[in-house]
Order: sequence, then C-alpha cells, then structure tokens
Amino acid sequence: MSKMYKVTEPQSNISMAATLIEPLQGLSDLHKIRVSNIYVGIDSDLNLINLSGQVIGQLWQLLTEHQLKVIPVLSLEDSAAIKPLAKLLKEKNSFDITLISMQPELIKQARELIPLIRGAVDYSHYDFSAVKNPLFFIVQQTNRAKAKIALLPAHLCTKKEVEILQKRLITVWSVDYGACLSNAVAILTTGVNGIMSHNTAQMLQAMSLFEQPSLVRKPLIIGHRGIPSLLPENTLEGVIKAYQLGVDAIEYDIQLSKDKQIVLMHDHNVQRTTDGVGLIEEMTQAEIKILRIMNRETITDFSVPTLDQLFAQFADTQLIHFIEIKSHKKEIVRRLKAAMDKYHLNDRVIVISFIKAQIIEMYKMLPEITVGFLSEFKPAHKSGKTLQKILSATQSLSSAFNPAYQNLTVALMAAAKHRGTTFWTWTYKHQKEAYYYYLQGTHGLTTDYPQWFTDLPVYLLPKSTSKTIKVEQPLSIEVQIVTQGGQRLTAQPIYTLIESDADYINTGDSFIFTTTGQASVLLSYVHKISEGQCYYLYSSPISITIS
Repeated sequence: MSKMYKVTEPQSNISMAATLIEPLQGLSDLHKIRVSNIYVGIDSDLNLINLSGQVIGQLWQLLTEHQLKVIPVLSLEDSAAIKPLAKLLKEKNSFDITLISMQPELIKQARELIPLIRGAVDYSHYDFSAVKNPLFFIVQQTNRAKAKIALLPAHLCTKKEVEILQKRLITVWSVDYGACLSNAVAILTTGVNGIMSHNTAQMLQAMSLFEQPSLVRKPLIIGHRGIPSLLPENTLEGVIKAYQLGVDAIEYDIQLSKDKQIVLMHDHNVQRTTDGVGLIEEMTQAEIKILRIMNRETITDFSVPTLDQLFAQFADTQLIHFIEIKSHKKEIVRRLKAAMDKYHLNDRVIVISFIKAQIIEMYKMLPEITVGFLSEFKPAHKSGKTLQKILSATQSLSSAFNPAYQNLTVALMAAAKHRGTTFWTWTYKHQKEAYYYYLQGTHGLTTDYPQWFTDLPVYLLPKSTSKTIKVEQPLSIEVQIVTQGGQRLTAQPIYTLIESDADYINTGDSFIFTTTGQASVLLSYVHKISEGQCYYLYSSPISITIS
C-alpha cells in the first residue's frame, strides 16, 4: 500500500476551504511550510527545480523525507522524465503526488504509465486568443489528459468562470502572486478549490477574515431523477419542475430499448414505475411509449420520456445533465454520443455509472466528457486506507467520486480535497442531514427534495465593485442577495475592513473614514438556515476611495 502524507490543514472558517500550494525554494524549507502542498519542478534526471530555475536537490531525497507533511506537486515539461519517475515511485512505493504540466499530453502519458498518481493541467500561461470557448476547451483538454485539476490564468479566475468549471466536475486551482491582501481575499471569494500562493502568510491572513461557517463556493444542488418528492421519477414533468425550482443539475437514468432508443428508466423492469410489466431492453420504443407512469398507486398521464425529448426541452438552457448509465450494453454510449452531438450538449453533460466497463467505454468514445464513479462507499477501518480506496478507484477510472453520503466525514473530505478530489454525494431524503452537508461545503448534493434549497441565498451582489465617499461619510453599499431559485432581494451587508491607508472609525455596523485615501472592504451576509444553523456569503472585495 502506498504511503499517504498526513498534511497540515490550515485553520479556516471557510467550509471546505481551498487547499494551499506553496512553491518550494529549497529542501531546507520543508519543515517551515504551513500548508498542504508544495510545488516544485522536475527534469529528466529527476532533479528538483525551483521557480528560479535552480537545482535544489533530487526527487528521491524528497520522497525519503520521513517527516514530510506536505503533498508534492511536481511540475513536468519533459517526457523523458516519465519513465524514470515511474521507476522511482514504484521503488519508493510513493504515489501520493500530483503531476502538473502545461502539456496535457504529458499528463496523459504519465497517468497511463502510473495510474495511481493524480494529474493537473497548467493553463496559467496559455494563449486563449484563438480559442472560441476557453472554458469548454479547459474541460475537454483536462478530461482528455486523464486529469481532474485545472490551474487557471488570472483573467479566467472569476466566480462565474470558476463555477462553470466546477459544474463540469473540474477541480479548479488558481495562482496568487502575493500582490496584496485584498487580492488574496478576492481569490478566496471566487470559490476555487486550490490556490498556489507566493505569499502563504498573507493568504492565511486573508482566510482569517472569514466568519464561521463561510460558503465562498456554492454547493451545487442536483435533482435526483427530477424531483420525486413532488412528481414521479425520471419524467419530463418532474425534470421541468426541478428546473423551475432552481436546481443546478438534473440526475436521471438511461436504458436502451429493444430497437436501440435511449429512454429514461431506473429499473431494468418497468413494473415498479409504470402500469406495464417486462424488461425495458426487451420492449420497443413504441411499446414503451404507451406505458403510463405510476405515482405510487395512481396511474398518471405521464409517459416514459426519451433522451431526445429531454435534450430538446433543455437544449437552450444552461442546465447540467448528470446521466446515469444503467444498461450494460456498450451500444448505449454510442447512442448517447449521437444525441449529445445532435443537440450540441457536449459542454453540459456529466456521465455517471456504477458500471466500470461503461466508464471505460466513455473514455474510449467521449474522452472529453467528465465521468463520475458511483459508489455505495463503505469506509475502511482506518481513515488513511479509506482515502486510498477512494483515490485508487477514481484514479484508475479517471473519474470524479459520486458516493452515498451516509459514511462520509468532514475529515475525509478535507483530506481528499488536498488531492483534488471532489464529492458529488447522494441521495438526501432528510432535511437536517442535507443542511449539515450543505454547510460543510460538500461539492454537490443529489436530493429528492430540491425545494429545500430554492429559497436559500447563494450569492451576494454589490451594486458596484468600487465606491467613492467623502471624509466623515458613513460607508454604505447597496447589495442584493440571489437565491438558489433566482429570486433577488435587497439586503443589509456586514462590513469587514481588509486594508486602508486612511484613518477610520469602526462604528460597529459600518466604517467612517476620517482622512482621505484608499481602502478595501469585504461584504458579507449571514443567513439562518434552521434553528442554531447559519452561514455567511461574501462578495468580492470593494475598492473604496475617500475624497
């Protein structure tokens, strides 16, 4: 069994806070590092190269460091390093590393030779001028490289762009060049999953400004088979209702009919959910079409929808489709690809399955599409073995992790986040448990009850990102909160001063600046989700000019 590093978890009030990566300047700095990952380059001789281009040692020295409490993130730009790297990792039985490169094909080569290591693609210096859709390009390239992590350039590191990638199950990292405290706070409020910081002391200071619990990254709400708490599962009507209530994504099941048409159905037999009997794969689409969906004991007017019907209904929306393949027939993947191409939905589909063979088939036919491995998830007796079990399963399949939530712990999710693993959990049927995992910052929650989340505030939007006020004028900034369902409401923010070169008075609920100068403030809003439970939302920092 490969050794797993027990890493430092920086103190933070942010739920599932971003993992921090620090560039390594020299091996003597290892025991001074207060974050969870170190970044260092390697050449074809497996020398360690710092950002200044200096050789600071050899990789074997790093891997044999007995008290190492950080995860190595190794930057690779020379294909000649891959085979000696594989040999060394096998000798040291040390696979708890992340390999990052500006060349996606190198990550793919390394992952195919060393499947237990993790892959990341560095886009921080990529020229996107000729790329029509940079975000979809990033998703495609990252998935084709058998990686899960994407390091973004600064101009794409906004809350909107970050969330678009996270909805495609991409783990998003960014770079903090240590310019100022406000910039560090701004990066945190984008909700990225990881930050490579050139000033970790300043980044830790920025993290200390947030209240507990802070949701800087919105957990994504996924309707399980539509919204079965209100309408029958896997129906067009149920999916439409869930969409109207504001879900980020819909999860539904697909099967293949006798005449090779894709239809929505969870069970292999139609008896539980319709007024008919028989195996779905032994029925033609025409035979399936006359079936009527059951709502418990009542026959409805709803029919079994085809995938074409569902795709056509939502082709002009930004709804994300979590499509679970239930059929064991490989033909269904080809048919799914044809439907995605027809409706131009390649950028909005995630494919998940319990069937490993279908995940492998997906990579062969649709390598640019994110896949998720569904698991009942039974933890091992030791947390380290449980983490290794998760990583082994997802790394071998180049997939995200979609487990049943009941056996997950916050500590396990925190340990996995440092390895780029995100958790897309199912299926929440108890509101108290759903809210608990929501407040912990779980990446995605699949539920029969999306309506529990419709009215929850998820964004805090100031009227402007900058403001000019006069000396002795109390600071007042107009903000709105946006709910999961899309409703906008006026709100009163809480003000936190990040930095200021002007003198000021803290009045308790605002600030009065007594001299001219510049300042930046962080706006927050606290929402009570239930008795004894609340969470904080944040805007990006606001620049204040005092005239």
